[in-house]
Amino acid sequence: MDPAAALDAADRGLLAVAGRRGPLLTPMAAWWDGAALWMTTSADAAKVEVLRRDPRCAFAVVPHRDAPGALATGTARILGPDEPLRLALHAPPIAGALTALALRNVPAVADYARRAALVPSRWRLDQRVVLRVAVEQLDPLLPPPHVLGVPPALPTELPREVRRKVGGRREVMVAVEGAPPQLHAASWAGGHTLAFPHDTTLPPRARAAVAVDADAGRPSQVTGVVLHGTLERDGALAVDRATWWQGFTLETVDVAPASAAGITLPD
Repeated sequence: MDPAAALDAADRGLLAVAGRRGPLLTPMAAWWDGAALWMTTSADAAKVEVLRRDPRCAFAVVPHRDAPGALATGTARILGPDEPLRLALHAPPIAGALTALALRNVPAVADYARRAALVPSRWRLDQRVVLRVAVEQLDPLLPPPHVLGVPPALPTELPREVRRKVGGRREVMVAVEGAPPQLHAASWAGGHTLAFPHDTTLPPRARAAVAVDADAGRPSQVTGVVLHGTLERDGALAVDRATWWQGFTLETVDVAPASAAGITLPD
């Protein structure tokens, strides 16, 4: 599958932006119109603040089995209620894109509707913005290598139920600092060491974010973790923060160095 076809077939992916403390990596529902990616998110999300400062970003459709995914890099434009004139001028294409996005994600939309009372106010429609990412480069994203190794235990600062749901997953997505961040599919090769596709070049001691998630496609059921830390040239990740989400709960916690050491089995 070529990368354009992978984008066209996908309804979800991972968005990477260049945060102040390293890349931010977020699972996102998206729709590809052939030239741009359309997404929507909370107006006060950290990635929105980052994109207002630096609109360069990357979006990945995760590869699976032996099929490559897609890696799109481009520039984001934020369309929100703080710019009513812009919204009015671009209302028809925005409405069309959001309709297409909703049709691609009917189970998620229905889940939001059924559980409306539980949805945080900042995630509701009147508190959201639209992201339009004009794609400037589109490449295949290679699958992660098949290697032997034990995935690391997730930090004990995370809730036990979250660790149980996503712990033990071998294949992950990695964002490495850059403008925009690099995105790679990788596999845990033992402990907190990551194996990347052949010929991957990593900057020395780069900030990185590693996404480990169990995306059920319904907002009330998703569970995931992003590990933030420093990536050595040999692929070893020293974790210092972790972001976790479960349903409509989202939190970032600091991780003590001891939590990132050793090779232990997941909960």
